[in-house]
Amino acid sequence: MEKIIINLIIILSLLPYLFISLFHYLPTSLVFYFPTSLSSHFPISPSKKGFTLVELVIIIVLIGILAIVVAPKIEIDYFKTDADFIKLYSDIRFVQHKSMVSGGGWKITFDGANKKYTIYDNDGNIAQVPSGDNPVELKNSFSSNKNELFFDYLGRPDSDNISTNDNILTDNTTIRLGNSKIIIIPYSGGIVIE
Repeated sequence: MEKIIINLIIILSLLPYLFISLFHYLPTSLVFYFPTSLSSHFPISPSKKGFTLVELVIIIVLIGILAIVVAPKIEIDYFKTDADFIKLYSDIRFVQHKSMVSGGGWKITFDGANKKYTIYDNDGNIAQVPSGDNPVELKNSFSSNKNELFFDYLGRPDSDNISTNDNILTDNTTIRLGNSKIIIIPYSGGIVIE
């Protein structure tokens, strides 16, 4: 969508030059009635060619009109989805970090259908989170291939809150929100954004 808008702006900004260049191909008698610049009446040396003030003003006005028309069409939902995605990613990193500094056992539970997730500490209590609210409610629904995700003391995805056993996950945890997804890699705890 953004590429289409940028291409449209470029095309519309070059449109006046098409009409201006057409005047140079008219017979001299018609050019007198449709002057494109003073250079058609007063010869200028080739080294001093440039844009006239009228041409620059026309371009600026056209870009301004285009911006006024296009700006309201930009989808606000796209930015809301991005904000939700960043919040979810940050909170997953927060849970992973808290697990690493407290000996493991922190978890996050996902309820994508109801557009929310909850963060629990290593004692199983609802934790205080930097964003304030817990459970955290998003504006968009999301999906996850796991309902809950624990992290052990090394920041690896775990299947329970006991970090001393070998119950680490062996498959990716994937969370989809809009067109983006967060993938938590097993064994290393790496978090990939796609």
